[in-house]
Amino acid sequence: MRTLLDRNQNTSSTALRVLTVMEWLGKLQRPVTVAEVCTASGLDRPTANRALLTLVESGFAARDMATKKFRLSYKVVSVARSVLAGSQDVEAVRSALRKVSEVTGETCHYSVLEGFESITTLREKGSQIVAVEFLIGDREELHCTSIGKAILAHQSAAFLDQFLSRPLSRRTPRTISEPDALRSELARIRQTGLAIDDREMLFDMRCVAAPVFDAGGEVTSGISISGPTSRFTDEHLAYLGSVLARYAREISTAIGYVAPDE
Repeated sequence: MRTLLDRNQNTSSTALRVLTVMEWLGKLQRPVTVAEVCTASGLDRPTANRALLTLVESGFAARDMATKKFRLSYKVVSVARSVLAGSQDVEAVRSALRKVSEVTGETCHYSVLEGFESITTLREKGSQIVAVEFLIGDREELHCTSIGKAILAHQSAAFLDQFLSRPLSRRTPRTISEPDALRSELARIRQTGLAIDDREMLFDMRCVAAPVFDAGGEVTSGISISGPTSRFTDEHLAYLGSVLARYAREISTAIGYVAPDE
């Protein structure tokens, strides 16, 4: 699993270690001991302990004195909320997500590109009892998800070359992990305007996504719907795709995008 320490940046190594420990506290998703942080992060005990105590002192982590375990504090949530609220486009996205969920009954997600992953930043719950829902902050690979492919299809040739220079994980037997096959899939997505994950991330899940274009015509985000294969038939995916395409265009227009033929 990639961490901050894997990134070759000309920055403070001490700060990177502290942020790496904070990242692992989030990934482990439960109160942990210093030893568990060492095992997960690869840091030695003194370094991990200093990083944890620094996070506690700064308010980003809390320590249970009885169990000696550490966890992230709610200050992290406050910072994340500030990041999301700081975007002038949030209300346009929220409005579109609400409309999609009202029309389809499905939970709709909005994700953004960060590095070689997509991150879920907003969602609107639907009315379906059986649903696939991603949590705010969830990170996913680009090549095996509908939202990832929708975004990846509109990146520059240089970005795509760099992305494909890395090994692509094979999450299920249906995951497209061969570079030439993925290039062909991305070309199809650019033509149709929609991306489909046909049991490529999880074997019992299908998803559909549409890209969102910003004022400069770039794609760094999109909206998607995921659900169980039992309900997400080809016909239902086509219907959901048409709804997503409509509201992805609504978001794009709201944030300043003007289509070339307009």
